[in-house]
Formats: sequence, structure tokens, C-alpha cells
Amino acid sequence: MPTVTDIDRTLAADIDTAFDGLWLIVVLDNDHTTFAQVVTALVEVLGHTRAAADQLADDVHHHGRAVVAACAHDAATRDAAAIAAYGVDVTVEAG
Repeated sequence: MPTVTDIDRTLAADIDTAFDGLWLIVVLDNDHTTFAQVVTALVEVLGHTRAAADQLADDVHHHGRAVVAACAHDAATRDAAAIAAYGVDVTVEAG
């Protein structure tokens, strides 16, 4: 029977490889973008629900950044540019 430690290691390995081959769209906190701008961008560009966008915007505010999507490089680049058009600081990082 697996122990809690074995399960923890398996989950950690799964998390480490979950984004392999994908590109992460990361929204960064700044002092010029409003909460509403971030939420609107996430809803309109990525199709997040208002509740999900609110939670991600809160994560950005409290943690300085949040991964808002993981996808193929072309889609990540396109979507990051669209999010940036809302005045949101955003990067694309390898997963």
C-alpha cells in the first residue's frame, strides 16, 4: 500500500510534467493596471468565467503573478499580445 510520502512524490512529479511542451501565459502585477482591466482581459481574451478571472486577478494582486493559461506557443503568443492590449503586463514562459 502506498504511503502518503509516495503519493506526495507522485503528485509532485505529475505537477512538474503537467505543462511539458506547453507555454504559460503569466500575468504580472503592476501599479498601473486595475483589477477590472485584468478581469476583463481574461474573460474576453481567454474566455474565463468572471469567477475564475476574479480569482486569478486576486492571485496576481497578492502573489505578484499568476499563470492564466497554458497552450501551444503560437496561441500563447497571440493571446498574450491580446491581453497586453488591455494594458495588462503579461509574459509567455516555457512550461
